[in-house]
Amino acid sequence: MTFTRLIGEGTILSVAYGLFARLSLPALRGQGSFYGQVLVHWFGPEKHGIRERLAAHDLPFWSRSAFGGEPLVANIQHGVFYPLNLPFWLTRTSAALQIVVCVHLVLAALGMWALCRVAYRTGPWGAGFAGLVFGFGGYALAHIVLLNQLEVLAWTPWVLLGAHLCLTRAEWRWVVLLSVAIGMQFLAGHPEEWVYTLVIIVTYSLAWWVSRPRANRWQALASGAGRMATAIVLFALLFGWQLASTLVLQRLGYRSSPSFDQQTPLPRAAALNGLLPDYGRVVIGENAAHVGVVAVLLAAFALAAPARNWLWVRMWIIASGGLGFLMALGSQTPVFRLVTNVMPILGKIACPFFAGA
Repeated sequence: MTFTRLIGEGTILSVAYGLFARLSLPALRGQGSFYGQVLVHWFGPEKHGIRERLAAHDLPFWSRSAFGGEPLVANIQHGVFYPLNLPFWLTRTSAALQIVVCVHLVLAALGMWALCRVAYRTGPWGAGFAGLVFGFGGYALAHIVLLNQLEVLAWTPWVLLGAHLCLTRAEWRWVVLLSVAIGMQFLAGHPEEWVYTLVIIVTYSLAWWVSRPRANRWQALASGAGRMATAIVLFALLFGWQLASTLVLQRLGYRSSPSFDQQTPLPRAAALNGLLPDYGRVVIGENAAHVGVVAVLLAAFALAAPARNWLWVRMWIIASGGLGFLMALGSQTPVFRLVTNVMPILGKIACPFFAGA
């Protein structure tokens, strides 16, 4: 599988995914519109206001119109410096929303294709289908109206691909890929899902390390961990200008208070019912979305596959899925309390739902 062939496949799929987005979502063709309370009352006015500030050559450090006053650049959720938000700063908000949504659906689908095609050596048709299911699955489509969540989701397979290549190939270009993917996902502006993505690549790295032959396990740990740590350091160097101000703001936020307890866990009584829709009795809210039956079936086929060389990936899927489900229950389980004792930052996340999404 040559680099030229990959570029060709990726180009064709990008066009195909883009056409599919426009055909399947009338709002992208100007027939109707995307609607959601947060989109209409927050994201739309926020993006329009920042565009006006930038057009007046005023860098929007602070807003006096939101809450009692709010920092815009330091609050990563506004994505002021996220490159793929550029259409919002250049054209009218409604047209920019169509462009940004379409770009991120394609980016998500293409990322899953790349992960399957490059990391797991899936065939072109299988990888292309996996990209379609991920980029246009329930979780992605449900979060169009929560724009920064869609943007962060779109970078998740790229981060996982970078982590896989860092672990399995001793080439420093993959370190750069991983650091840039982490940084772009960070700039996209939803810190909760970004933090969970970092947890994902940590557990992925542990699964890979445990699967190494015992004879060279410690050597693999040293080399793999070294490249992963270098990627994190490089991310901090490349994106420290945004990271530093965001961390300062985070320390001043109400979630850093010891009394913070405003979490929205998955109700225990509806936990199993919440895994798949059952015609009416589902969990409703911005924190929950079903990936879809096709995605679940694909995951089941992958777990049942006979290939032994990917056993560690299948074990990681089972373990991370189980842990995610328990984390989604929040403080209703001792697992959440144990994990948050080790990583206190997870205890400051308002919606442990994202762990199980």
